[in-house]
Amino acid sequence: MHTLASLGTALAWEQRVIAYRSHRPLVPRNAVRGNRRLVLLFTLAHVSLAANFDEKNGT
Repeated sequence: MHTLASLGTALAWEQRVIAYRSHRPLVPRNAVRGNRRLVLLFTLAHVSLAANFDEKNGT
């Protein structure tokens, strides 16, 4: 359940980045790409932490 929530959050962020990008074409692509990579790394870390937490609690 926790993993699904973090995935949903990542998707919401992705939509936000796309919206931001479409409204502001002056933003350099590298900056957007860097943000996306950062969000992806954060999400992966979150998912792995959630998985470890679930394993420890036996759920």
